[in-house]
Amino acid sequence: MRRQLTEKLAEFISDHNVSIVIGSTNEYFTMDAMYHLPSSVHTILESHTCKEYLFVQRYKNRNNLFLRLFYVFQDMRIHQFVRHASAFVTLTLGDANEWKKIKKAIVIPNFIPELPTMVEHQDKDFFKRIITFGRLDVQKGYDMLC
Repeated sequence: MRRQLTEKLAEFISDHNVSIVIGSTNEYFTMDAMYHLPSSVHTILESHTCKEYLFVQRYKNRNNLFLRLFYVFQDMRIHQFVRHASAFVTLTLGDANEWKKIKKAIVIPNFIPELPTMVEHQDKDFFKRIITFGRLDVQKGYDMLC
């Protein structure tokens, strides 16, 4: 699956002249696919959870040595993915400080208290194309990206 995702993403990027790809630290396979993109593509990783939750919480109730070793390896890869990204974004300064030994983070807080109303676009040629991928869930609001 990882290889297929990487190949399909690279093919889409090539076919559509994509220059920026944004992914989340909550999606391991997304980060891995982004890591293998050509260097001409800028990658932005964002983390909307604190680092402790991302790493430490996964080890709770993990008595299986194999699973613990698997997660240690996966954690090392996540650090590698974050270091490799063109930019790293967090929601709070506290979250940014947790990652500072790995990569300097840019803080972009959640600042929209309620959903904006629809805006009519006057000049469609002005707008650039942005792709996003992630969990297809109502919470993510993919239906409002147009």
